[in-house]
Amino acid sequence: MAAAGWPVGRKHSDESCLLMGATRLGIDPSEYRAKREAGLRWCTGHKRWEPSADFVSHPGKRDGIGGQCVESNRAISREYQRRKARAKQHTGG
Repeated sequence: MAAAGWPVGRKHSDESCLLMGATRLGIDPSEYRAKREAGLRWCTGHKRWEPSADFVSHPGKRDGIGGQCVESNRAISREYQRRKARAKQHTGG
């Protein structure tokens, strides 16, 4: 049960999410909105704008889309697997 005065379900409005995203990237909210309306998202892996269709799904996110594009996600996964294999070789397990 939510405390009195706290929203149930969604934590932030669409406008506040837009403002937070623009602030996080250090750009004007109108520029951020224009990029999003053009079908772009910010890839946290590549640190650049990418088409929304290129992003991985993430059921835990509000919009169901993860923060990394598929290419970036694959690179991160490959690096994780390499580190895991090296650690296994060094520990003998």
